[in-house]
Amino acid sequence: MSKTFLSVVSTKIAGADRLWRDRPEAMRASVELLLGRLDSALQVHDGRALLCNEGGHLAAFDAPLGALRWCLNVQRSLLEVAWPDALLEHPDAEAIHSDDGVLLYRGLRVKMGLDLGKLFERRAPFSGEVRHGGRAIRRATTLATFAGAGQTVVSVGVHHYIGKEAWAEFEPSVLELHEFCGQTRLSESGFVVLPAELAERRAYSVSGEPLRRSNLPTFHTNFVDRSVELARLAERIGAASRWITLVGPAGAGKTRLAVEFGDQWLEERAGVAAEAWFCDLTAARDVGAALAIIARAVEVQLPASDDPVRAAKAIEGALGGRGEVLMVLDNVEQLAGVEPSEQGGSLAEMIAGWIDAGPGVQIVATSRRSFGHERECVQSVDSMGEDAALALLVDRLFQARGAHVGFNESDHAALREIATQCARLPLAIELVAAGGKLLSPTELLDAWSEHAAARTGSQLEQAIERSWKLLKPWERRAVAQCASFEGGFTVEAAEQVLELDAPEAPPIIEVLEALHSHSLLRSPPGSESATRARLSLYEPVREFVRARQSGEALDAAARRHASYFCEWGQNQMALLDTEGELEAVRRMTEELANLQQALRQCVADEPARAVRLVVALSELDRRIGPLPGQLERVEQAVALAEALSDPQLEILAFEARARARQWLHQHDQARDDYAAALSLAEDAVEEEGDPTFQIAPLIGLASVTHRLGQHSTTEEYVHRALELVEGSTTPEEVTVLQQLGVLHSWRGERDEAARYLHEAQICARRIGNPSALAEVLALYGPAITAHFRYDEAERYMEEALEIFTALGNRRKMVVITFQLAFVYIKTGRPEQAERAYGRALEIIDSAGLTKADRGAVLRGRGEARFWRGHYAQAEADLTEALSLIDAGAVVRALYARLYLAASLAMLDRHAESREHFERAAEQLDETELPTERALARTLEGYLMAALARMAHAEEDVTAAVTALQKAYAGVEAGENSSHTAVQDEAERLRAYLDELVATGAVPALDADGEPDLEVAADARWLEVKGEERVDISRRGALKRILHALVERRLTAPGEPLSLDETLEAGWPGEVIMPEAGARRVYTTINRMRDLGLQDILVTTDDGYMLEPTKLVRRDSQ
Repeated sequence: MSKTFLSVVSTKIAGADRLWRDRPEAMRASVELLLGRLDSALQVHDGRALLCNEGGHLAAFDAPLGALRWCLNVQRSLLEVAWPDALLEHPDAEAIHSDDGVLLYRGLRVKMGLDLGKLFERRAPFSGEVRHGGRAIRRATTLATFAGAGQTVVSVGVHHYIGKEAWAEFEPSVLELHEFCGQTRLSESGFVVLPAELAERRAYSVSGEPLRRSNLPTFHTNFVDRSVELARLAERIGAASRWITLVGPAGAGKTRLAVEFGDQWLEERAGVAAEAWFCDLTAARDVGAALAIIARAVEVQLPASDDPVRAAKAIEGALGGRGEVLMVLDNVEQLAGVEPSEQGGSLAEMIAGWIDAGPGVQIVATSRRSFGHERECVQSVDSMGEDAALALLVDRLFQARGAHVGFNESDHAALREIATQCARLPLAIELVAAGGKLLSPTELLDAWSEHAAARTGSQLEQAIERSWKLLKPWERRAVAQCASFEGGFTVEAAEQVLELDAPEAPPIIEVLEALHSHSLLRSPPGSESATRARLSLYEPVREFVRARQSGEALDAAARRHASYFCEWGQNQMALLDTEGELEAVRRMTEELANLQQALRQCVADEPARAVRLVVALSELDRRIGPLPGQLERVEQAVALAEALSDPQLEILAFEARARARQWLHQHDQARDDYAAALSLAEDAVEEEGDPTFQIAPLIGLASVTHRLGQHSTTEEYVHRALELVEGSTTPEEVTVLQQLGVLHSWRGERDEAARYLHEAQICARRIGNPSALAEVLALYGPAITAHFRYDEAERYMEEALEIFTALGNRRKMVVITFQLAFVYIKTGRPEQAERAYGRALEIIDSAGLTKADRGAVLRGRGEARFWRGHYAQAEADLTEALSLIDAGAVVRALYARLYLAASLAMLDRHAESREHFERAAEQLDETELPTERALARTLEGYLMAALARMAHAEEDVTAAVTALQKAYAGVEAGENSSHTAVQDEAERLRAYLDELVATGAVPALDADGEPDLEVAADARWLEVKGEERVDISRRGALKRILHALVERRLTAPGEPLSLDETLEAGWPGEVIMPEAGARRVYTTINRMRDLGLQDILVTTDDGYMLEPTKLVRRDSQ
């Protein structure tokens, strides 16, 4: 078997099933033409075919750029093929031209997926056929499945590998993040690439095939027949239970059986959306750790809590909306007998909840013992059948020898006996085969039988012991020390931790290769990497060596392990703020079990190192969290740092605990921790003169006080931090500039906000740190939409989305997708906005995000649907949003309620609409939210318009005019707002009202004609229709009263100014006797009528007002 790192292209025919059904003869000829064209193009681009038949085509290339060039050239050339006429008559192969006459499709249409990774070649033991495997093949095939007809979809890994410069120099093509029409969820993000001349294929090529997601591992050896067990498992998981636990001894092949079943389960669900997830729980010491592993595997965002029950519920909620889901929970024996603890429930109860989440959820667990739960169905997995065990031994001998060797009858008899003596356990057979490279079957049997009398224990233990005895002394020491690793290890780590104590010993890597050839070490399923191999001990081997090695030797290895991973974790943490962040996050996540094991060791032996390792884990937490035991770790770090009386460590520990508390929304406690860190940092400045320790606490205090609404304090902290970081070109400077942008945005100072965020973006690009850049772009994109730079904003948001997708930050993915939807709306793409909201909701549901997250997206979609005139759908979204938004999120709740009220008004449900507007007014009276107040007055215009329509239909002209005047008053309130979104809403309302007038649905007010009364903005002059303008700038009381009357007329038509209000408007602050005040008002009102207002200014029982049926306009200048 050989391993090679290559680029892989999977090619599928769009609509193949229909074409084979309707045009079988033409398809046979067409497929020959297609395969010929694919292969001839391979020769030009230095590729080779891995699979070439009617079912599909796989090709491999040394470099992804060559692979992509091949894809685009094939897409172009297929337009020129002389396809059979019968094929071209079919709808799935007919010619299609663009509006400009460009030929987009003609003949077979292929869908291509491109990925890169390690491929495995192995030869079947009996047929000698070469087979290829590897995750890259699976991912490329998935991407091809969801490409549209005539599209090529490349993975994010390929996109990064090629690099921006190469993309810029590449042949002109359309490159965009693949959307998949919001129909499915993707485990691998992809980019659509089309030849520039065929860019309009985007309008036609939409994939309707359902997604099949999986992380099932690829094994590097053949699966040898266990058809009886597979058939039984397939039969029972549907009929007996949706939770099957495969129970059997170590080495019985439970994991391999479960994964093979998963592969078959997926294949049987071709044509439906299905997911299969592999969760290796070997390193999980408790339920919390197991849930974190499961959540990462199934792509669920755990809640900001250390409560395992909440974490399990998040997974349950995510699974419930996914349809067909299979979860393989591997090696759960250490958790199978655990009873519910004070901290949370048992894993068994959680699994029972998961299978109740939805009818399509099924679980296969592997364990040495059952859970004993009433919902569990147990299937025993023991020895293989006699023929299957023999076939496995033969296959593994071929693999060990690297050649296909023929065996005679006596050889087969010896091999059969060996398999029997191994109790036909797969792992025991593999161990024996690994030691039989140079022995004939008879010699191997003799060697096995030679020590029969001395052997004790199970057949597996005997096989391990025999392999142990074949090892050289330094190889035994290496195996024993490998037991100190948790969850696997790299060669790099082994070279630092293992001590062979033998001058004659070869290099560590050669020792590891020898142990791997003896089947004592394994490559964990799915662990192939382009840059480093990963190894681990089989659990039975780990147990064997731990039982036979002295505690002192193991303790020494454990100390070296802890020392190495503490230093390694510090080095990786330093990379988190550089361009190497994504790789550092991946590696730290991969080594999480080792880092946690090192922390447990260091707490007692090296507490200072333990504190620094907690800080490193908290930085990982910030990017992919929450990790299990987050708060417990940082509490321990604070206690250790205080016990050591080391100010620097105390600063780091307080900061780590503050970040954890922020994640858990404990903002007051987080502020106290940051304040404690800042106090220690200020003391350090006095003693050492180094102000840099203040930076992180100041940034943290700025963040948490802004969240607490203490904005003046926020500004103080931000500017103090700016003095320390300005010009440093560090991630800290990026964060401070970003905070300044947010602060100015909150104040409504859009230009200043955009300027600071632009500076932050430039700084982040210079540093090259992905998450710092993404955080800035996520703010900068929306900020520049206020300046109508929508195309630029869209590019920035898509770049941020790509980074957050690569980091696996699903909450940020939701936020960016939500913001992109807004851009789509503003640029006239409502259908695309609808799909974006749908994608955001799918991410929320599948990733287990909070109800508040879902409420925010539903609110956004409800507003968008209101703008599109889909009022019933808007009502449904906004009603659900109101029920989900947190009580503390006042602004979000206000927006949802206001748009719900407007939607109800448009549905002519006036009483319900008025009720919601009144409740919103109560909330606004308790807060200082001028923008939201203006929006409320604008949106209430829709209710006034609805009342005007109703009154006009009932021929009540006065009521109709009054209501319509109030509606136009809402327009003016919005137009006078400083916020562009409210101005936009006013523009939409004006257009709607004008349409009502134009169609006769309401009485005409001559809104665009000459007003009955026009008044200056400050009332310094007035002009009655048909009369000359009158200057009243020197008539103080009269001018002020007229200003108040116009304001009341425009904001509340039909509502008079009372006598007291009129008096206060004319003579503000004066103490006047009632009778004298009434005389002043009476005299002034008469003077106003003498100026031409006799038909406009009316007296009512409650005071004075301008006639509602008269058109009054206030000059804006």
